[in-house]
Amino acid sequence: MRIIWHKSGEVDETLLRLLYSDAPVEYVIEYGNVGNDVRMLQERLMQLGYYSEKINGYFGMATRTAVEQFRLSNNLPESSVVDTEAFNLIFPLMLWMTAIFLSRPVNRIIPFPLPPR
Repeated sequence: MRIIWHKSGEVDETLLRLLYSDAPVEYVIEYGNVGNDVRMLQERLMQLGYYSEKINGYFGMATRTAVEQFRLSNNLPESSVVDTEAFNLIFPLMLWMTAIFLSRPVNRIIPFPLPPR
């Protein structure tokens, strides 16, 4: 049986197991990844002063070095992976919600409701 995936055209065994598993899997951004998530990561690391190369959406050596420096500066375990802990420091919740909101075309601004006190 073949399951089609929109980018590569095929799903490998690992992804197939994940798709049909009840166990949650941590989302990470790591070396070799390509796409908008990496582009947003590069933009944010540039804003924070850790990345100065071209924003291209490819997690290559420059992005890897920037992530390693960010982790080191923020007392995170040594790694070049953006795991949940690093992600939450790089993208505080409101910043992430705003980034998602602004990445979609809208006709009007909709304010975020404040949490009840």
